[in-house]
Amino acid sequence: MKRKKPLPHSAMAKRRHKRFIGLTIFLVLFMGYLFFTLWRIQTVDGAELNRMSSEWRVNRMSHGSTVTPQRGWIMDRNMQTLAMSQSVFNVALDVSMLAYRENVSINRGGANRRMWMDEALTALHEELDIPMETLRAMFIWNAADNAWRPDFHDNWRIVARQVPAGIAIPLRDRFTDINLEEVSLRTYPDPTFAPQVIGFMHGVNNDNQWGLELQFHNLLSGAAGRTFREFDANNTLTRGEIPVQHGMTIVTTLDSDIQRLTQQTVDAVFRDIQTDAVGMIVMRPDTGEIIAMAQAPTFSLAEPFNVELFSDPSIYALWEYKTAQERQNARDYMWRNYHTIHTFEPGSIFKPIVVAAALEEGIIQPHDTFFCEGIITVGNVQIRCFGGHAHHTVNVSQILSQSCNVGTIQIMQRLGRDEFYRYRGYFGYGERTGIDLPGEAAVSSPYVMYPLHMLGPVQLATSSIGQGFNATSIQSITSFAALINGGNVMRPFIVSHVIDENGVVVQETRPQVIRRAISQETSDWMRTELEQTILDPQATGRNTRITGHSIGGKTGTAERGADRDEVSIAYWIYTPVENPEFIIFIVAENVEQGRTAGNTLAPVLRSFLQELIIMRNMPPSEGPYLEYDTSPVIPVHPMLDFTGHRVSDAVRNLVNLEIGFQIVGGGTVITHTFPGPDNTRPLPWTIPVQIHTDPATAIPGGMTVMPDVVGLYGDIASQFVRDATFIPMWFGGTTELANYVVYRQYPAPGTVVEQGIQTILRMRRR
Repeated sequence: MKRKKPLPHSAMAKRRHKRFIGLTIFLVLFMGYLFFTLWRIQTVDGAELNRMSSEWRVNRMSHGSTVTPQRGWIMDRNMQTLAMSQSVFNVALDVSMLAYRENVSINRGGANRRMWMDEALTALHEELDIPMETLRAMFIWNAADNAWRPDFHDNWRIVARQVPAGIAIPLRDRFTDINLEEVSLRTYPDPTFAPQVIGFMHGVNNDNQWGLELQFHNLLSGAAGRTFREFDANNTLTRGEIPVQHGMTIVTTLDSDIQRLTQQTVDAVFRDIQTDAVGMIVMRPDTGEIIAMAQAPTFSLAEPFNVELFSDPSIYALWEYKTAQERQNARDYMWRNYHTIHTFEPGSIFKPIVVAAALEEGIIQPHDTFFCEGIITVGNVQIRCFGGHAHHTVNVSQILSQSCNVGTIQIMQRLGRDEFYRYRGYFGYGERTGIDLPGEAAVSSPYVMYPLHMLGPVQLATSSIGQGFNATSIQSITSFAALINGGNVMRPFIVSHVIDENGVVVQETRPQVIRRAISQETSDWMRTELEQTILDPQATGRNTRITGHSIGGKTGTAERGADRDEVSIAYWIYTPVENPEFIIFIVAENVEQGRTAGNTLAPVLRSFLQELIIMRNMPPSEGPYLEYDTSPVIPVHPMLDFTGHRVSDAVRNLVNLEIGFQIVGGGTVITHTFPGPDNTRPLPWTIPVQIHTDPATAIPGGMTVMPDVVGLYGDIASQFVRDATFIPMWFGGTTELANYVVYRQYPAPGTVVEQGIQTILRMRRR
């Protein structure tokens, strides 16, 4: 066997050199990886590792407690509190540690003997009013060991819950054996304020929630922290902490004043007429913001289980006869949001949708006429017109204002099944609106919404007048808003933004167009012509007229039940017609026979609008509708003839009568007033007289813009008014002005008026 020839010395040197280079590269790469890993641990992963370390230490310690975050607040659009949280504490006693300290003291005896147990238990007894026998029962004396021990296995015992901070914190600071668990106590400044919207929490772990409390639970709840005791490097007992993250604040689009007025309105309707339920929504039609949402019957957020606080007395009267399931069903019905879950037949309020679709497709023209004989036969079904009488020849506008069933069905017959089905979807029927409230119903079931293949001639006819299918209130008002806002179906919303605990806006809701249903041109025509529902002397909504203010809308009455013996009435209106600021919808279900939206809901909405006009200082409108205001509604004061007089003279007379006023035109000489001379006032004193002036009579350099002093203290408001050259006249608080706040002023802020006129400031005690 041949032996290998040894390598030359130069070859061996080259091989050793290559090995050295390879090893060097490996070591450099390894050290680089090692340094990179250490750098990452110290910088990138440091915070996470520290958190994990803290949690590990907490879990290893037997003595610790959770710091419950304070639940975020819920506010209205003006930052008035709707739901708030107060930090309170559950007081816990470390019975194991207290027994240990007491036993050590016993063993030491003599001068070093300290009564640890007596001190702690006496303090708990005195501060929390816990009987001493209850506290001492937590410990058992073991005579054999000459020691105390707890009477149970747990180290901690909660001895009191929801203790105010002023009592709980001093106890903890005095005794190391007493620890606190911070909890959040939910309270509602006005428990009857939109309870189905705000919602509430119940259950052992607050695991059952409703309304905004449920929808925004993750943002409202925050993240819990921990406090614990541990031993440091010197074996000294110290306190450790993982910081708590408190919940965020939810700012809603609700207006507290309008919401309360809305709730008062539905409560009055529910109380005054025989009905199963009443619901009402106020919305900004151009943005989809919900300004108010109320329903009746309702409940109190302070005690949602207390049936005595339900606003339907019949429920309480029969409560003892109900089964457990029936009682829970009654509560659920009261707690649910009527507007997003419950459905109803729209009735004639739906007719404008059919007309708008036909106009948009060019199937009809605004000047087209139709003939109504009072009844129409479709297939083998006879459908009578509203009111049971013939309207004879009517145009498109009159079909809407007089709610002509026959005319609407004739328009539907021209429109056809496919186009109707398409536009019904365009306006959002059969789908969720996407409102930021839980549990919204889509109402797409064929049992409550005809699918395309089921839309025969009879179904089309009944659908055109809003019968034979269901919708929710929020679907309805969203579709009606699209009719008058330029044709845009908006996503309704009730939360405008979310603020974190540092005051930073972390989430904001902006108006969102879901789709365009009709063109701007069609929308403008609908918005203008629906005013005739109020202005036409034969219109169904004529009882809603308010002098000087333009209002449009549509009434609706739907027969329900197998024998059509149940009636639901609904009405939606908007104002001002020129540029709608508010759209308002109200529905009352299963009312007594003989009631219609025109004779029942129209006067109700008129009263609501009167208050809203005052509340928001809404200026009057101009237009031909004024000729229809010929009869007084509530005689209060006879009107003088101020035509041709100076504004200052008229204002002086009105101030003496304590009657508010609004000035239109920016002049100093009056052209006319509403109401006119020699007529008793058609509105109560709370509705201002409208003084129309000739702009040409404005005095150069002698006119001033009225400042906005609503919400200011009386003394400050008076000074503002004087500084603007006006004379303040106080009503409701004429002494100690600093103790009163202005809640209404005449003339309205921003009005251009003659310098030196008197100004009415209505005030109430702050």
